[in-house]
Amino acid sequence: PNGAKAGDEGSISYWEDGESHQVFSAEDVGVFINLSRDKNPLHTDDAFARERGFEGKIVPGMLLISRFSYLYGMFLREKRWLILSAEVKFRKPIYVDEQFHGRWKKLNESEATKILEVKNEIYNSKNEIAVEGVTKVQLIKP
Repeated sequence: PNGAKAGDEGSISYWEDGESHQVFSAEDVGVFINLSRDKNPLHTDDAFARERGFEGKIVPGMLLISRFSYLYGMFLREKRWLILSAEVKFRKPIYVDEQFHGRWKKLNESEATKILEVKNEIYNSKNEIAVEGVTKVQLIKP
């Protein structure tokens, strides 16, 4: 994935907008279901989901937004980001085994407080916005 550039240690000024691509398999969804105990048949039963107007089993929304945690916790050079808040809207489903991609863009930053406000979007395979939101994150002390 594309993302943050190198910069001064402890500075938030190195942020770079970017995107990443992923697919959640039935196995991935199964692991999430076992951890969350969310056994909604929309996530587990293809026929049930189709009977309710979906193209198949849908990926749980909370699993989708776990990508934000990946972005801030693992992808960025500084592995010291703390998510302070997240506002999320689910617009369209992402289906099990469907390729999707996420984009992030910095909206605001404060070097004094080390807080970033970031726009996050997840797009389905038709390039439609499936999930959108704004996350505030803070770079914590080493």
